[in-house]
Formats: sequence, structure tokens, C-alpha cells
Amino acid sequence: MAISQDKNLRFTATTNKNNSDFITDETNPLFQILANNNYFSYTGIREIFSPTVTLANDDSVFSNIPEQPIISNHSLHHEAVEQHDLNTTCSHEHNHHDSNNDFTNLGLTPQAAASYTNGIEALIGGKSWTNKTITYSFMNQVPDYYANDADERNQFIAFSETQQAAARAALELYSEVSGLNFVEVSDAGEGGTIQFGTANMEHGSAHAYFPSNSSLGGDVWLNNRVSSNLDSSNGSYGFLTLIHEIGHALGLKHPGNYNAGGGGTPAPYLYPELDNYQYSVMSYNQHPGSYVNPQTPMLYDIAAIQHLYGTNHNTRAGNDTYAWDASRAFVHTIWDGGGNDTIDASNQGLAALINLNSGSFSSIGSQTHGNSTSRASNNLAIAYGVTIENAVGGAGNDTLIGNSSSNYLSGNHGNDYLAGYGGYDALIGGSGNDTFALADASSVFYQGDGYAMISDFNWEYDYIQVSGSSNQYSLETGNWTGGSALDTAIYFDNDLIGLVKDFANVSFDRDFVFI
Repeated sequence: MAISQDKNLRFTATTNKNNSDFITDETNPLFQILANNNYFSYTGIREIFSPTVTLANDDSVFSNIPEQPIISNHSLHHEAVEQHDLNTTCSHEHNHHDSNNDFTNLGLTPQAAASYTNGIEALIGGKSWTNKTITYSFMNQVPDYYANDADERNQFIAFSETQQAAARAALELYSEVSGLNFVEVSDAGEGGTIQFGTANMEHGSAHAYFPSNSSLGGDVWLNNRVSSNLDSSNGSYGFLTLIHEIGHALGLKHPGNYNAGGGGTPAPYLYPELDNYQYSVMSYNQHPGSYVNPQTPMLYDIAAIQHLYGTNHNTRAGNDTYAWDASRAFVHTIWDGGGNDTIDASNQGLAALINLNSGSFSSIGSQTHGNSTSRASNNLAIAYGVTIENAVGGAGNDTLIGNSSSNYLSGNHGNDYLAGYGGYDALIGGSGNDTFALADASSVFYQGDGYAMISDFNWEYDYIQVSGSSNQYSLETGNWTGGSALDTAIYFDNDLIGLVKDFANVSFDRDFVFI
């Protein structure tokens, strides 16, 4: 990254510092990060980049998974479909006797129609299942509790094998983030708490019923005259319909004042700029930066379902690597239970933005609309409460943003920007003209604890970004990393914030850019 106009700085002061916290100490967190990433030739250290989990874009990841209910029809991708909240019960009902049908009234107070929020309360429908183990089944016929003239009785067709597999996959997406456990049962007798079926219905592409003690509670229906419901493959509109409707059956409502069945949706609502697929599959509105259907519950959906049913920290609790096929667009939210984890965009050709902060969005891969191909925008979220430690860029000019944990950021090819934002971070630019940020416009990173080690600084092409006044910084040379060349330590107000490995000729005039 050429920023020649910023190469006019003058500063030459150096100081002696206590070097006891440098990485030759094997108890130093940065030493462990680098060793874990096979940075050193160090016997017995495991390399974390042998992926134990990959989020593929094909259907193979959705096998043998349980399913969930829905409560409305929704309009997606310009298809003329409707959604209606079936909050009331139909006539000729019988109550399930399965204890899984117990539900909780959350006692939310109705708010004015103009009430907006940026929180998950916009998705909480007011009722949820008390029992976190929920049975489900696939209807073989219309249950007796539906009225004789019910829309669901018109040309009933049971779920196909493909639709059943997709329903199980959608249910699994909810159970892997929450305390829910779905158990498939036979349709004989009362069937499951959540039941799935299709009919030729007058309105909408699908609907579902909120949790209740009524026999209707949790039932999910697809309209079998709507062609999109015939394709329930991962990434399809049909699969998104199942995720959406199951959300209703679990107690999630629309985040805006709309409802295909009429009558609207009670407040509060998400602010209009948040009411879209980027934040919630329960929305009716397209992702503002993507033409792709979400393939998982999104950021607010996960937070809301965890509010109702708790979290699942057993999901992907090991050292996991998340990667995506460069030829297929995606919209995902990552839920990860623990471990030392990596977002790997090394196979991507376009510039990637990877932000490791919980609740943030990254942009990875491409998307095609008509004859136009562009970089994906905000198509990957990291769920609240999740810590991802490492990021690897690809062939483009990538931006890698770390979090407060100790991060390993590797830019790979291209002119990359790497900012660790605290902890004990390892920054590897790779080829290209790279910028290593030790500060942004508002603050200097690593004050008080931690520092960043820049491992492959090239004075001809690379820059170190800092802020503040030049007289607040000092440099010191020494051999702290054990190599044959000297290293350069960077101090801010006598506090170590960076270490340039194997390069002793760092120059404030030539190599630093102040912002």
C-alpha cells in the first residue's frame, strides 16, 4: 500500500526496556499462538490449520438432522407469497397430551406501532416451549383437529423424502445454537409436538403456528402449489422458508409490521435499516448487500432463540476451520462453542474483509446477479458470544480485523491490511504491499498488555500504521525471537506494542504512517 505522502515523519529516539515479555519465553501467549500455527520449528506443537470443520455449500452437510416448526408465510426473492401469524386456534381442536406441548407466555407488553429497537425483543413472539426436548413428525394425513373446511385439508400431500431431510436440517440449525433437542417420532396417534405437512392453500407459500397448548401449536405447512417449496436444497428459497417457519413455531415473530395473513405484527420492530436477511431470516426484506438466500439463522435469530432456550456450547467446541467454496455464494452466521478457530479465505480470489469480533459482519467470496459478478458484502456474521481467534486471507487485497483475544492474522497474497486490536497477536502480511496497524484513529492498541509481532516486514513495500504524536514512540533493537537477525521493538509511551521480527532497520521516516 503506497502512502508516500505520509513518509515525512522524523523520530529517532530509542530507549532500553525490560525484554522479559518477548516471545522466547514459552509461557508467553504470543509464543503459543505462533507455535500452534506451526510458525516455529518446534517439536510437539500441533498445527491448527488442519481443518476439523468446513462449512460446505453443498447439501452433504445437512444429513440426518432433525426439523422444526413455522408460524407464517413470507415473501422472498420477489416471489408473490404471503405470511400470516396463526396466533389463534382453528375450530375442532384437541389438546396434545405430550408434555412437550407445554408453553410459556413471556408476558411481553404490547407496544405502540412506532416502537423500534435494535435488539432481539423485535423477534420475541411472546410464547415459547417449556420443554426443550421437542418431538416432531411428518403427517401422513391431515390431523383430526383441523376443521372440515380448513385450508390445510385441500389436496394434502405428505412431505417428500427430500423435504423431510431439509426439515431435519433446518431443525438442526436451531438445536446446534440452543438448548433445544428435537426427537423424531411416528405420525401414528398424536404425532409430534411439531408436525409437518403440505396442502394446496389459498394464500402464501407456507405458514406455521406459534407454541401453544392447542393441538395446532407448532404445526408447519408448506403450500404444495408453490414451486419453490419443491426445491429445499441448501441455499434455496424453499430451505429458507423452512428455517423461517420453524422460527415461528419456536416462538419467533416478524421483526416488522407486516404479515401475509393480515393483521400485522405487534411491536416492537427492528429499525428499518436492520429489518432484512442480513440480521434475521424472520424478515420479509432482502439482504441489502446480497442476492443470496441465508443458509442459517442469522445474527438476531440466534440471539433470540438463545434467549428463549439457552445456548449450546458443545457445537464445534474444538479447533475448527471455517472455509467456503469460492465458486458458490453464501450467507451464513457462525455459532462456535469454543476451541482455537480460524476463518480461512485462502481459496478466495476477490478481496475479503474478515472481522473476528462477535456480532460483526465479514465479506467473503463473490455473488452473481444476472451478468454481473461482484464481491459479497456482509454475508458472514459471527454470533454474539462467539470467539474466533484466527483469520487467513486469499489472493485479493484483504482486510483482517482481530478482536481482544490473541489472534493469528495472515494476509496471504495481495495488498493487505491487518489490525489485531489487542491481545498477543501474530501479523503475517504475505506477498504484496501490506499495512500492519498498531493503532487506529481513535486509539493505540496493546496498551497495558499484549503486543503484535510482525513477522515478515518488507521495508520496500510495507507500512506500520500508528496514531498520536511521533514523540510518544520509541524503537529498540535486539534479538528476542531467536533468529540470526536482530528484531525491532516498538514502544508507545514506554509500553511495548509491537515487535518487528528479523528486521533491525525500521525507520520512522520510511516505514511508519501516522493517522
